[in-house]
Amino acid sequence: MGEEWVEEELDVKQSIWEIWYDVLFRPVDAIRYITRRKPVAGTFVTFLAGTMLPLLAMEIYGQEFLGTGLTGVLMALQIFGGALTWFLGTAVFHLIAEFTGGTGSALGLFSATGFTYLPRLFIVPLLMVLALLPETVRPVCLGSGTFLIWAWTLYLDMKSIQENYCLSARKAVLILLLPLLLAVLTAIFAVIIAAVALALYIGNQ
Repeated sequence: MGEEWVEEELDVKQSIWEIWYDVLFRPVDAIRYITRRKPVAGTFVTFLAGTMLPLLAMEIYGQEFLGTGLTGVLMALQIFGGALTWFLGTAVFHLIAEFTGGTGSALGLFSATGFTYLPRLFIVPLLMVLALLPETVRPVCLGSGTFLIWAWTLYLDMKSIQENYCLSARKAVLILLLPLLLAVLTAIFAVIIAAVALALYIGNQ
């Protein structure tokens, strides 16, 4: 990949606050540290914080669909769904990375992608600001803020794959997008098969 590990920095154990700071301001160094040191406890804390706090903020700041007492149920579903996606995503990305010549551990990728939930914490201040804005501009601000957080998360996911498997940025992007492309192609193929089957059924009537 053309980059050497900075062993002196990797040998120093960092607190979760230090890792969070580096993820925000030195993401490449942070991801490199995480994939090597594999701070599993910190990655679970980050996942839970990035999942639960935005939901709590949504209820506090008046999201109608969370004002019915179902926050606990929605939070449980969000945690379960997020954890399932996290585990399965790690397995799929690890398999694809190995097929493309990457060398790295699944636990390293799992640890790094857990910390990619950190940008979701910015949903909390985003909702606080939206509560102070006129209703006419809220949709635009919400959409823009959500897109930036989503793009930031994807960038961290890409760097996690790149650093963990010592790949080029191009290969890391391909690995990140390949499952999505396969899902889209599978859905299109399923629709075509269903349409052909329906046409044959109607033609035989």
